[in-house]
Amino acid sequence: MQVKRRIFQFIALLLNNSYIYSLFKGTIYQGKLKYFCSPGLNCYSCPFSLLSCPIGAIQSIFLSLKLNLSLGKPIFGFYIFGFLGSIGILGGRVACGWVCPFGFLQDIIYKIPSRKFNFHINKLKILKFIILLLTVILFPMIFVDNFGYGEPYFCKYICPVGTLEGGVILPFLIPSLKKMIGFLYFYKIIFLSILLFSFLFIKRPFCRFLCPLGAIYSIFNKYSILKLNKIKSSCNSCMKCVKVCPMSLSFKEIPIDHDCIRCLECINVCSKGAIELKFKD
Repeated sequence: MQVKRRIFQFIALLLNNSYIYSLFKGTIYQGKLKYFCSPGLNCYSCPFSLLSCPIGAIQSIFLSLKLNLSLGKPIFGFYIFGFLGSIGILGGRVACGWVCPFGFLQDIIYKIPSRKFNFHINKLKILKFIILLLTVILFPMIFVDNFGYGEPYFCKYICPVGTLEGGVILPFLIPSLKKMIGFLYFYKIIFLSILLFSFLFIKRPFCRFLCPLGAIYSIFNKYSILKLNKIKSSCNSCMKCVKVCPMSLSFKEIPIDHDCIRCLECINVCSKGAIELKFKD
């Protein structure tokens, strides 16, 4: 199962970022496909990206909400909320486990031999909801300029995906951008470096504690059509499921926790058949 999931993640990465012409044109793709969002966290400004970032799209709705309301053109974002809601209702955080490029990166880096730490503090999981509420919704909507236009707080000050896929690559493709590099750029590079280093020792720390997209999907986990079901009577407490779980969930948490990404690794490793995949009755 793990090999199949890795292949699926790799294919999703290529499908998200297959605009190779940017290497020759020195520009990002801005064609019609950018009207559609990736189901995972993938930066709009990545020169190879064919799709938009769902968090960037939500953020854009709220940072321009006051301006659009003043112009009599309210934008409610039915498409993006419907798109993410459909994925969530179908499989909860399944996109995090199978198609998110940044989730894939965390899985790969964690495979590098190093000392591993079981960093499992449930209270920290609320951080991703705080980041979603403040930097994606409230701050862009409340703190606006004289024209009623807000700032993309998450993309500008937090998002490591934008730094990796856009900030690191674009200055090489568009040399004129190097003149704009300043304190904010170096701050984002340092923040990204710290995160990448943490991926060596901790399972998916960004997904578990910081990702606003994961926060949105996790709301649907307990209500999704595709679910994992635990059979307590079959469990022998071998803890194999905990060891392979990318989100460091225990047997009690795997089927019902907000952070289960439906990777199915627990099913694959359980010799007693104590966890099963099923559709909601």
